[in-house]
Amino acid sequence: MHSTPTATRLLRYSGLATAAIALVLVAACAAPAASPSPAPTPPDAAALNRAAAAAWVDAVQAKDAATVAALYAPDGTFDDPPEHQPDRAGVQATYAEVFGYQQLVVDPEVVFVGEDGAVVSWTYTWCGGNLEPCPSQNTHRAEGVSVLLMTDGVITNETLYYIAGGEPY
Repeated sequence: MHSTPTATRLLRYSGLATAAIALVLVAACAAPAASPSPAPTPPDAAALNRAAAAAWVDAVQAKDAATVAALYAPDGTFDDPPEHQPDRAGVQATYAEVFGYQQLVVDPEVVFVGEDGAVVSWTYTWCGGNLEPCPSQNTHRAEGVSVLLMTDGVITNETLYYIAGGEPY
C-alpha cells in the first residue's frame, strides 16, 4: 500500500488524538474521586443544654411563662415538692402564677451544665400585697436551685430545691 503525504499526516494526527484521549481517560481513572463533604457534626449534648439553660434564664428574667414552657418537652414535668406538673401546660400555668406575684424580682444564674442537664440558682423576691412601695414586713424571698434534666437541649424535668426551706407560698 502506498500512502500519500496527506494520508500519512491524517494517520499521525488521528494517532495523536487517540493517544491524548487515552491519557485523559487514564488520568481520570487514576485521580481519586472527590470525596463528599463530611456531614456537619451535630452539637454535643452539653452545648445544646448550655443554650437551653441560657434561654431558660432569659425567659425567667423576662417573666415569660410561655417561653419558659416552650423549652420543655411536651410531656416535660415540673416538680416543686409536693406540687407536680405532668406536662408543658402545667409548667406554663405554674410559671404564670409565680410571675404574677406583686413586684416580683427574679435573679436566676446558670451554675452548672453537663450532658444530662443544668443546675440554675435563683432568688425570687416579691411583695405580699398590692403595696407601693412594699414595706419590709410584706417582702417575701425564696432562693434555691432548679435542676433541669435535659435531652439534647430540651427540658424533660425541673425539680426545685429551696435553700433554708423558704418556699414562695
